[in-house]
Amino acid sequence: VDVTDGLKDLSLSEGIGPRQKNEPSCKFGESAMTLSGKVDERLILDAENVNKNDVLLSDLTRCIVMVYGAPSTLHMVNLKQCTVLIGPVASSVFAHNCSQSVLAFACQQFRLHSSTDLSIYLHVTSRAIIEDCTKIRVAPYNWNYEDQNSHFALAGLDTKVNNWDSVDDFNWLSYEKHSPNWTIIKPEARMKTWDV
Repeated sequence: VDVTDGLKDLSLSEGIGPRQKNEPSCKFGESAMTLSGKVDERLILDAENVNKNDVLLSDLTRCIVMVYGAPSTLHMVNLKQCTVLIGPVASSVFAHNCSQSVLAFACQQFRLHSSTDLSIYLHVTSRAIIEDCTKIRVAPYNWNYEDQNSHFALAGLDTKVNNWDSVDDFNWLSYEKHSPNWTIIKPEARMKTWDV
């Protein structure tokens, strides 16, 4: 289902749309695209609706989400057993309370809080930060789609700078021993194709 079909006519009660008036503008911005409260659905946002807009994914269970384009920021909250594939994000990706999911995205900055059992395919130009997380697995971002190079350019992300394996764990401050809360996915165990 391409949830952007007929977007202008879609009511917010259906779980997608721009920011509601009672949401704080500083949190998601005026032009946030929201997918919320879905179970067992395939959800697609296209570049026309995503480019330079904030995207919020919340309260999704067993969903496949594909976001094409270059969002300004990405917020993921309360995702469970989901596969989430995102084009290059111009600034930050924030995730909170996510579990048993596979995430793939590129960004400048990544912050993960209170999450467990995630496989993350990551392109990040700074260092990723996790806090109160367990069973986090990382690998380099490898989702490809048509027009992706132009979306990297629109997002202002350098494709040659990727610190996917540089994760700072705020619950593990020792530099002498690796954090037990995150690991690198072995090459043979990584997703090769994204047939979702």
